[in-house]
Amino acid sequence: MSPTPDTLHEQARCIIAQLVQRFGGRLPTDAETIVSYYLSCRNGYDRAAQDVLHLRRLIAGAESRRR
Repeated sequence: MSPTPDTLHEQARCIIAQLVQRFGGRLPTDAETIVSYYLSCRNGYDRAAQDVLHLRRLIAGAESRRR
């Protein structure tokens, strides 16, 4: 059984925290690459969600035109 997305990301955050605790700001190159990729994807995902929330105005506009 696969973990839920929330569980998966919580586990990833825990591993990142452990890596930072062990290595400080100088992660091994392969770990740094993977962590950077993960963080940039998460940031992109968050940004996309914010952009979708801005689409509410289209729903509100459609509602007002129906009346």
